Amino acid sequence: MTHYLFFDEMKSDFLDILNHRSILPVDPDNLSIDYKISLGNSLFEYLTLLQSKTELLTLAKINNDKMVMQSALLLIRTHAMSLCSSFDDIVEDAKLILRVYGYIESQNNYQIPTDYNIVDNKRSEVNGIERYEFLDKIKIDFLNVLNQKSVLSIDFYNLSINYKGSLTDLFIKYLTLLESQVGLLTRAKNNNDELAMLTAILEIKIYAMGLSNIFDSIVEDAELLIRIGDWADIPEHYKIPDYYNHQTKE
Repeated sequence: MTHYLFFDEMKSDFLDILNHRSILPVDPDNLSIDYKISLGNSLFEYLTLLQSKTELLTLAKINNDKMVMQSALLLIRTHAMSLCSSFDDIVEDAKLILRVYGYIESQNNYQIPTDYNIVDNKRSEVNGIERYEFLDKIKIDFLNVLNQKSVLSIDFYNLSINYKGSLTDLFIKYLTLLESQVGLLTRAKNNNDELAMLTAILEIKIYAMGLSNIFDSIVEDAELLIRIGDWADIPEHYKIPDYYNHQTKE
């Protein structure tokens, strides 16, 4: 099953647009996105792994199992880094297209025709807030661990995550907007409307940056949690007890 199909539609559009402008065929290996795999499936896999390790952190915290807590934080950092990198790759390839086409953001006052903004009949692939609630669970668990580990009161200005807002809501907002712009990009490309096409790519770049920042903030605060406190060294061949694996989604 293919997940987040619109990311793979975006990949195809990116390549078509670059090849249209290039004298020679573009080598995908010289681009940032991995064009050989399904980007949608890759992002779904990373999100699933991140959710699984969030559940692991919650269970370890309940059991006051410091070794598993530390392992979960390391894994959360790893999967959040993968997500951050994936969205950074979208940003880089979008920037390349804008540069190749000589698109100057500050000099563009173009308004996309209203008929491009008609929503497709197909259902959005960004469905169900409960599917992403684990992102706010990360925030709650991080705060609880910080309160346990920190001798001093926490200065929220020194943290990367916005603990007063909802990561879940922000993620859904940016992902939905990015999905919408991919649809707009495809319609503009099919109509050979270069200005609308480049405007959509600019918006895709902006929303991909927003998504990257969400996961970068998780990475930063996970690293802070790993640095502070009295964590013990994890043994070289340490394995998380099977008890936890039976209770978390892999």
